[in-house]
Amino acid sequence: MTSGPPPLRAPWSGVSVACFAAAVVLLVSRLFLAGQWDGFAASAEVSLLMLAAVPVLLAVGVSTGRAARSADVQAGITRPDPPAAGRSARRSRTMLAAALGVANLAVIAAGAMHILVWNPLARVPGLSLNEIYGQMRAVGEGTAAGGFVASWAGFWSFATVLYVIACALPLRQVGTRRRVAVAGLLLIGATCILAWTAGFNMGMSLADAFGTGGADAAISGPLLSLAGQLAVAGALFLACAPRRAVAEAPAPA
Repeated sequence: MTSGPPPLRAPWSGVSVACFAAAVVLLVSRLFLAGQWDGFAASAEVSLLMLAAVPVLLAVGVSTGRAARSADVQAGITRPDPPAAGRSARRSRTMLAAALGVANLAVIAAGAMHILVWNPLARVPGLSLNEIYGQMRAVGEGTAAGGFVASWAGFWSFATVLYVIACALPLRQVGTRRRVAVAGLLLIGATCILAWTAGFNMGMSLADAFGTGGADAAISGPLLSLAGQLAVAGALFLACAPRRAVAEAPAPA
């Protein structure tokens, strides 16, 4: 005699792994990018906000890890994802990839504006952008900054286009919307976090031309870095969290 479908349980092990992994990403990124941030100026609030999330993630990771070890949660089986519905699934997947692609192109545009406009104005207040570039050219600084930014923007724009095209292809290997979202968030994270490679030359040129530091003075730089780290953390949660609810294993007859 059956009494309906078995009750659903949530397997917390994947959530626990994602929490610990996200905490590691935030800590490692904070240490790695410390030299690129002006900790006493605009980025102090962003840095504290990011570090404040670490103990929260660790606490959630510990609590969900304990839940995953409990017998009643582990006594279950994972329901597989239902098969995709052909053309409709492909259209949905393509729309999601296009939205994430547009978001990454916006990140690229914001990164270029930060490196070439916002940060120079914040680093040398009182001068216009034309005056800043004019003084830099006079001492032979900043001549290669535009090339670094163009290379960074071109590479990640090309990667974004390839990502959208790949997700739109009618291939089973592309997988579900979850995989598309994970790949898109990782793409955004890499674009944001590696923006410092495009801005390094400009930062050093500003420091040499005006006798200032090479760290970011505009808050847009730390915000881009934080957005990238949150995107990577979101990808980890999507990749590690349970794909479906878990049904309690039926008792043996």
